[in-house]
Parts: sequence; C-alpha cells; structure tokens
Amino acid sequence: MAEALQTLGEVTIVAPSTEKSACGHSLTLTKPLHFVALDTHFYKLEDGTPTDCVFLALNKIYDEKNPPDIVISGINIGANMGEDITYSGTAAAAMEAVLQGIPAIAISQVYHRGGETIEHYGYTLAQESIVTLVSKIFEGDFPLPKRKFLNVNILRFLLKSAKALKSHVQDTNSMDFMPKYTRTHEAKNTTG
Repeated sequence: MAEALQTLGEVTIVAPSTEKSACGHSLTLTKPLHFVALDTHFYKLEDGTPTDCVFLALNKIYDEKNPPDIVISGINIGANMGEDITYSGTAAAAMEAVLQGIPAIAISQVYHRGGETIEHYGYTLAQESIVTLVSKIFEGDFPLPKRKFLNVNILRFLLKSAKALKSHVQDTNSMDFMPKYTRTHEAKNTTG
C-alpha cells in the first residue's frame, strides 16, 4: 500500500506490532506505549491498537501545524461491512482520524476463506483503487465530509476482471449484504 501511495506524496506508516483484529475503537490506557522506528517514516507501536497508532501519530509524529493530508487504514484482510465495522480496528483507526479532524479511508480486501486465499487475489486491485480514490479526494473530485470516513471493501476480483468502482451507503447487517455482480462487475446492494 505504501509503495502505491508514494506516487502521491510522502507516506508515513504507523502500525500495531501485532494483529489487532476485532479490537474496535480501543485506546490503551493502562501502560506506556513506545514507537519502534523500523525505517524512515515507518514505525510500529508496541502493544498498541490501530486507534492508538492514529492518536499517538497525530500527537507525537505530527502536530497541529503540520498534520497529514489523509489517513489510510488497512489493507485489512477480509470484509469490513455492515455492523461488523464496529469491531474493526481498521475502521476504528479511520474513525479516530476523522474525530481528530483528518480525512480518512479504511480499506479492506474481501475474500472468502472457503478454499480461497488472499494470495490468489492479491492486493493490486486494492492498491490501485486507493490511489485512485486519494487522487480524486486531493483533486476535489470526491470530497469527504467532515467527521465521516470512507469504508472501502475491495471485492473478490482479479485485477484483470475488475471494471468499475461503485459506492453504497453503509448497510446495517453484513450477513444480509450479498453483492450481485453485473457484466461490468459493479457491486449492487440487494438489501434495499
């Protein structure tokens, strides 16, 4: 993801040191947290949550006079749809950014675990999609409202078969959300 976004500007990565699925919008209050610099503009946060990463990055790496232009959270492996986003650390990191006044996108790569692997689909479509969205946001073609983040789920397509991006209002129950695919591979919400 960082390599793809570097075509648009400087990228700083701040990530939890371990997997944090289903941690929601939690902050660590009971122990000190430490950034570990892995490379220039690349940090992990020991024992931190995705929300900790955004909160501390905005307050320790950045400041009010020099905030980031946008926060991108992900690529999450698996869907973040419907009410399930309330459990998502990926979505929570984007939510923390908008609460701090920074535009944000949470991005997830959808796949089904029934014999398929993320390696089969890869991240290329997600990477290209996020660069397209961020470019449109920076150019003013896709404004993000204040205190609202964009939750993006890249569906199960190989890059060569994907034709279009389409946006939907967030559904309430991911179990009821089953996309239909048209010839152009645009997802349509069938829950009404």
